[in-house]
Amino acid sequence: MAKPFFKLTFLGSALLISFGCSTATKSTLTGGAIGAGVGGVAGSFLPGSQPQNIVVGAIAGGTLGALSGALVHKSIEDKERDSYEKGKKDGKTEKGPGGPIGFNAAKRWISPKLERRWKDEELLDGGKVLDEGRLAKLSLRS
Repeated sequence: MAKPFFKLTFLGSALLISFGCSTATKSTLTGGAIGAGVGGVAGSFLPGSQPQNIVVGAIAGGTLGALSGALVHKSIEDKERDSYEKGKKDGKTEKGPGGPIGFNAAKRWISPKLERRWKDEELLDGGKVLDEGRLAKLSLRS
């Protein structure tokens, strides 16, 4: 009797991780559904009236699961909000001319110099043309 109950407890705690859904409603409903299922199965192992234990276990498990789902979702949202605010604050307080990447990219941009040169044709050993003569654009650094 202890072995199936342990498996159900482990399964229920493993499924607790999945409560962090995209919306509070989804998290609460997912937690309630998983809690009701686990509670109903756990209630079936209790001695006494079998149908009554299953119903009571499902109601208790669903209530606890819905509450857990809502709390986990709120916790995840709070962590995301805190991380966002910390990133905003750290980005504004960054000192120095270069900001967070260490240099000012706009001031260091140098436009390339382009030249057009005639590129002669290249021949293979047998006299076949590998590359015909053409104008080629070259990018040169200053």
